[in-house]
Amino acid sequence: YGGAGTKQGESGPNPEEAGLRQEASGSLEHILDRILANVYERKAVLDAACFSDQVTRIGAALSGHLFAGEGKNFVYLEMESLLLPLLDRELEDPGSLLYGVLSDAAIRQILAEEKLPDGSCMADILFWGADEKGRKLHLTLTQEGTLIGKDWRGQSVRYPADLDSIRMLLAQKRIFPGVFTMVLITFFERGLTWLGGMFQCVYLPQYQEALVRILRKCNFAREADVIGSYVCDGYISGPVFGLYRGQGFAVPFGPVEAFGNRLSLARARETALRTPLWDAHLMGLSDIYFDLVPRSRRAENWYQDIARQLYVRYPDHAFLM
Repeated sequence: YGGAGTKQGESGPNPEEAGLRQEASGSLEHILDRILANVYERKAVLDAACFSDQVTRIGAALSGHLFAGEGKNFVYLEMESLLLPLLDRELEDPGSLLYGVLSDAAIRQILAEEKLPDGSCMADILFWGADEKGRKLHLTLTQEGTLIGKDWRGQSVRYPADLDSIRMLLAQKRIFPGVFTMVLITFFERGLTWLGGMFQCVYLPQYQEALVRILRKCNFAREADVIGSYVCDGYISGPVFGLYRGQGFAVPFGPVEAFGNRLSLARARETALRTPLWDAHLMGLSDIYFDLVPRSRRAENWYQDIARQLYVRYPDHAFLM
């Protein structure tokens, strides 16, 4: 909660944040018990047929406790499922890059040679797989035209990667398009704007630069020029504009703080519109700091220090006190 999404590279609760949030929320344990009982343990949620249905029902149940007024809801849409019809078209179009990658060993070799800053190659990020329990499998497209990887036991996994096999595996939900593939067929090929988390403005330009180099090596100079001109530094998720103020501290306002104290969307909108982006980043600094700074390099009591500074700097951004 607090608007930053999944923490990258670490798991488990942050004890500094958890302790301060308990102080901020009064009886955090009681609030969490209410959220579990009234939202997550509802029969409709537990009986949902798939993850997207489950998340949508959780959102519907939460919204009634978080926002004042009617008609507000959250809907979870799986991009992988939404793009299946578009992927089918790509796999039938000899002029598409994805078609070329799956049918031409020379193009696959170019992808394998094109490295990203983290050391992975473009052939590593086309598809990912899922085992019988839905656990994610990292897959790499080989020059020979096979998707290979290892499961959680370390056992080798291999899928044929010809066009027909890819269609079948996608339909069976045994493989899924990776982020690069989804960006390729929507943003780079069709110009649909992507606005995601703040780290998107890091990895999307990396994808763009690599794709431009690949296209030039494949003698698609015009396409490389067009895609190279796209602006890739936009994002929408990450900054925070609402705080919860306690005794001498302020923390990002999230669902736990709002639960049972329904927030006026009109007030939230007014606060967001008068908040400069720089200030929104500062209010979300504890989440950004957690993501960017390794545990071994974090300052002592960093979360408490940020919370105290937010209390002083932003007295007029509190949704609850």
